[in-house]
Amino acid sequence: MSDGTPLTRLINRLDFARPGKAFGEGWYVTPPGSEHVAARITSRFERASAPLLLFLGGVGTGKSTALLAAQRALGARAHYLTLDTLFDEGGARPGALLVLAGLAIVHALRVHEGGTLASRLWPTWKLLHRSLKVRGRPSTPLVEPSLLEAGASETPETVLGYLEVLAKDWQEARKHGAPPIALLVDSIDRRTWPQFEKAVLPDVGELAAYDVGVVIAGSTAWRVAIDDDVRQRFHDLWSADTYSLSNPEDRAFLHAVLAARDEGLFTEAVRDAIVDCSGGVVRDLLKVADAAARDAAAEGAIAVEVRHVDAAASAMGEDAIGLLTPSLRKLFDKWHRGEPQDADERLDNAAFESLRARGCVVERGGEWSVHPLVRRAGARGKAA
Repeated sequence: MSDGTPLTRLINRLDFARPGKAFGEGWYVTPPGSEHVAARITSRFERASAPLLLFLGGVGTGKSTALLAAQRALGARAHYLTLDTLFDEGGARPGALLVLAGLAIVHALRVHEGGTLASRLWPTWKLLHRSLKVRGRPSTPLVEPSLLEAGASETPETVLGYLEVLAKDWQEARKHGAPPIALLVDSIDRRTWPQFEKAVLPDVGELAAYDVGVVIAGSTAWRVAIDDDVRQRFHDLWSADTYSLSNPEDRAFLHAVLAARDEGLFTEAVRDAIVDCSGGVVRDLLKVADAAARDAAAEGAIAVEVRHVDAAASAMGEDAIGLLTPSLRKLFDKWHRGEPQDADERLDNAAFESLRARGCVVERGGEWSVHPLVRRAGARGKAA
């Protein structure tokens, strides 16, 4: 198959692993309504200069895309950051958020002063870089590659005292019209709640002293541990839902996501079949579309048909079930079939999150259901 075939180009456009590509290529579609995550973030920053926000989402629900959309809406003051590419221990380091706040303040001061930085602030700027452990090319302009060392020589905790110098300059700059800062923090949802609570949560309260706002994309697996004390640390804390396949606006949005990428290669019937298989999860929408296009290309077809979608969906459902451990499979089978469950056999939140991560269930409005992909596999007699 030549790289220039329509199906090959389609497969390249169905990239679900790099959400930023949708913006660069013009494929991004704004979700419906005024309460989607990016709109909610933007609204909060319009009402307050430095809000502290935490939203939770499951695997593939578009957390990264929402942060990137908010970054574009908020403009140059907003910085999208993937913590696990800037620090060791996956970014779950005490002081990591404050180090990033310091780098953002330096960046803002340089912009405010026309591209220059006061000489007395250079040592602090260099020291902040010494606590970073960047993997690959820095994903943010806050990091100056020439100041990076081979390995982190300072822990984030050791440089925090130097931030007071920056804070005073920043307060003066804010008085003279410098715009507020927004940190949009991604990838920390891969950490457990104890890791987040110990290493990241204490930094959140400190950010208020620096007049720096933050948005953190977290995991829905954290919900059971979040109490009133945690909620009071944030100006807003909410869970991002999946899209409803029974809601016409949501279905139209999912159709539009496909239409923005498929250049007419998917018929309405094919798009509808892909949407039905997605469970309202955008990543699964693109994964099903990608698998169907690859199946069509492998057999030499010139277009994707509904039968390709059905075959791809069934295979994906079988793969999802195959990822379950025997004990989790047993619990899932009983729940799936609606059989009575003993108290010690009930699926708890952690189990459901594990099932979600493997593509076996979807959640909407706090209710769990079997993923349509698994139902497709089951319809062929290969699932529970």
